[in-house]
Amino acid sequence: MKKCLYSAIALMLVITSAQVDARSKPTRSGSGMVMPKANGGGIAAGSETTTGARGSVTRRGQAGSDGQGNVRGSSSALYTGVNGGSGNRSGKFQRNADGSFSRSGNASGVGANGGSGTTAGSIAGDGQGNINGSHRTNLHGANGSSYNGQTTGATGSGIDHTSNGTTASGTGYDASTTVTQDGAQHSATCTNAAGDVIACRK
Repeated sequence: MKKCLYSAIALMLVITSAQVDARSKPTRSGSGMVMPKANGGGIAAGSETTTGARGSVTRRGQAGSDGQGNVRGSSSALYTGVNGGSGNRSGKFQRNADGSFSRSGNASGVGANGGSGTTAGSIAGDGQGNINGSHRTNLHGANGSSYNGQTTGATGSGIDHTSNGTTASGTGYDASTTVTQDGAQHSATCTNAAGDVIACRK
């Protein structure tokens, strides 16, 4: 499974490389606006594109308030590398006067070598101390390896995490972990390329 993790790390580096490279010799262009409202609220929005020797990054964002303590906004970004790699992300948030809130986001990318990945998550609270959230990640390596993971949690219910993966050689891993105030429970099953159960590496 280390190969899977290495592939995941490599993929993330490819996705972000366009952003880093774009800043090496950047050319920037963008625009923005702020519009106040009579009730004390307002809207702000802006966008910027940065282009460099190895790629470009375009970012956009906006936020608004109603003047009564309620605020919401969103943002997004698109990364494109000259080597064929690309990625994008988006997210939004809302916070209300009563203390409740929500936030969600997602991202995906494709590496120049054919690897790809997606991730998404969300969290929300009712302003009374109760919070729930979830997160998932799916990665696919150009060599055939893969990883899928999902985590959910809520106040009073604990946290559950499930994951499975396959290496380029065909070995597999399937696991689950539950954490509550009473402790943690973990189980895992590993298989070889033929599908036979084998001992999991520690």
